[in-house]
Amino acid sequence: MSGWSGGGGIGDFAIRYGYQMNQLDATYISIVVLLIFVSIVQVIGTFISKKTTH
Repeated sequence: MSGWSGGGGIGDFAIRYGYQMNQLDATYISIVVLLIFVSIVQVIGTFISKKTTH
């Protein structure tokens, strides 16, 4: 959503270089980086949630 709205970042990179310039390797690398980043944030959030609740 951020790449679509002009926020830049890796989503914008994936759309601009991967999709529009037809470079599939840039698209795949961007997807993998996004998945890793989301997984890390989710693990940290779960850890904090378990520590702060009974």
